[in-house]
Amino acid sequence: MNVAIRLYSARVQHTAFLVEDLDLPGSVPTTDVSSTLDRIAQGTPLVGNGQVLNRRHLTVRGDPALDLTTKGALYAEWRYILHGRRVYVILGEAQSGPVSGYAAFRDSFVIARAV
Repeated sequence: MNVAIRLYSARVQHTAFLVEDLDLPGSVPTTDVSSTLDRIAQGTPLVGNGQVLNRRHLTVRGDPALDLTTKGALYAEWRYILHGRRVYVILGEAQSGPVSGYAAFRDSFVIARAV
């Protein structure tokens, strides 16, 4: 069983930020990265009869990624980055959206590269 490891979390007034990572099991195919990211995002919790407002595939510093915005009891902005067999999850949550400071927080995240 794989467990997400929380790398960072912070709460500022009515806003929360976190970064987690998860290593994918060898049985999860990663040849179709869009499908892999979509399947991972299907597990995104939608609290309080939530809905997906926006879903966009992109490339972040050479890695495939998925941005997802959800709204329910909380407004949440997610970025999933697939780096090899590791998925990094960047999340910003607020009582109502958009999440103040999330774009700067999200864009400041850099995956360390082996030298």
